[in-house]
Amino acid sequence: MRFPCSSFFNLAAVPLMIFAWKKTSAALLALALMGWFADGAPLAIEEAVEVEGNYTALRIAPGRGAPISHFALIGSDKDFAGALGLAQEGFGVGSSYVANRRLNERLEILDETQGRPVLRYSYEGDGPNIKGLRVVRLMEPLPDEAAVRITLSIENRGAERQWIAPWVRNDVTPGGAVSARDRLDVPVLGGIVQPRRDGYYPAARNWIAATDPDQKLTFFAVFHADDTHSFLAEWDERDKTRAFQAAFVPRILGPGETWTTTYRLGIAQGLTHVDFATDELAAQLDYAAGALTVLLSFVRPARDIEIHARIVGPSGRIWKLPAKKFTVRPGQVARCNWPWTPPADGAYEFLAQ
Repeated sequence: MRFPCSSFFNLAAVPLMIFAWKKTSAALLALALMGWFADGAPLAIEEAVEVEGNYTALRIAPGRGAPISHFALIGSDKDFAGALGLAQEGFGVGSSYVANRRLNERLEILDETQGRPVLRYSYEGDGPNIKGLRVVRLMEPLPDEAAVRITLSIENRGAERQWIAPWVRNDVTPGGAVSARDRLDVPVLGGIVQPRRDGYYPAARNWIAATDPDQKLTFFAVFHADDTHSFLAEWDERDKTRAFQAAFVPRILGPGETWTTTYRLGIAQGLTHVDFATDELAAQLDYAAGALTVLLSFVRPARDIEIHARIVGPSGRIWKLPAKKFTVRPGQVARCNWPWTPPADGAYEFLAQ
């Protein structure tokens, strides 16, 4: 059931609250939030809440760690969130070592972004090596992007120093359902690999992607490079699992100290695999029949973009490629083609700005 913005003032008995954050409804939404936050306190959520932007819709419900249980493009029935959901977090080297006792668990809506819904999930850990840790996860659906920004903070409110090895996990269905042709692209020290079994991989880059090449739909995550230690790829044909976990650099957290990291979850369209990703885009690089092709899928509108690229050969020889200029938005792919033939077999670097 969908509710107009004008009904936001009294939804205490509604099982699912829907925020429609679009440019045409921004004023109504801002007024609704002002009514909610008149007393200056965040709004506690006890049922599922759905947030819509111009490109994506997501759903979050309290309980079970409050993962993102639904993440899809507007107007599409392809849900990128797997059974266990997106944006799960935990502590320790083993993925089973989670904060299984969460005290004072709470899901709230904040008014800190002037009308744009921001969800805050918080709890206090209770158990070996997590007692006294307060965890806060801010989830910011970005209205003009096919992405959500997540800020994870861990504060040590206890009296002892704690060794923490935090991680976040995403259970994904990149094409809306698990397919035998799904692929994970994981950048490691030796290149980009496609795991077909569970395993840890050192993080040579700060991104990881899951793609359904038939649907040409990609779910990708971009983390803070200084915080990222390794990736755990989870691939189980029997259980139909497609998931990845980013393990952050372990550290000692003293009493009163806080560790914070920010990462993004985005949706790219039009790609069959990923060779590079940033907050703004995912890219696919192909070479065939004397032509180099780069496909760029942006998560937000980009106008008058220029790409300047070059190729560096094994001997150090450089080929400077003609500049390309384009305007693109989510759902479109910028295709850049350059005629080029390598003089010999070998590894060639593609560099672009």
